[in-house]
Amino acid sequence: MLETKRTSHLIALVGALALLASAPAHAQGAPPAPASVTEEPPPARSVAPIRALADAGRLKEAAQACAEAIEADPLDARLHFYDGVIAQAAGRRTHAEAALRRALYLEGSMVMAHYHLGLLLLDGATPEAGRRAMAQAVKLCEGLPGSAVLPESDGLTPRDLIERVAMRLRARPAEARPAGARPRA
Repeated sequence: MLETKRTSHLIALVGALALLASAPAHAQGAPPAPASVTEEPPPARSVAPIRALADAGRLKEAAQACAEAIEADPLDARLHFYDGVIAQAAGRRTHAEAALRRALYLEGSMVMAHYHLGLLLLDGATPEAGRRAMAQAVKLCEGLPGSAVLPESDGLTPRDLIERVAMRLRARPAEARPAGARPRA
């Protein structure tokens, strides 16, 4: 009888090991493989409909379309960028700043988000922060080929954007002064 119990336990153990061997790795206690290895990332959402609405001056509809797109894909930095640009065009400065900062949080190398945040802040209560955002846009542009087209820029090259920043800062010399510098008497 003891031999029969031992044999049945052994058979049960072998069966359990066979089941365990055929189970997926994460069921065996190993962490699942990263999603990027096992799944294709979702295709990038088209921003063309949002841009078309904004370009036509239909800012409320563009903002709504952008909000819906962000709800569906909250990690797409381009959507937050357009949310910021649309809000900026509609005069909603606080919303624009928050959206542009979200875009930069998600994609810190987004040149146009730095530029638009700089424009917004230069014309607001924190021009020094705007100058820093512009400087970051220039720094990022300097690391790119001068003839490359900047994403989300409507065809601007890094060279074009650097020139625009320089013109903008020359037009606002008081805000472009280094922090702590005193105006000349």
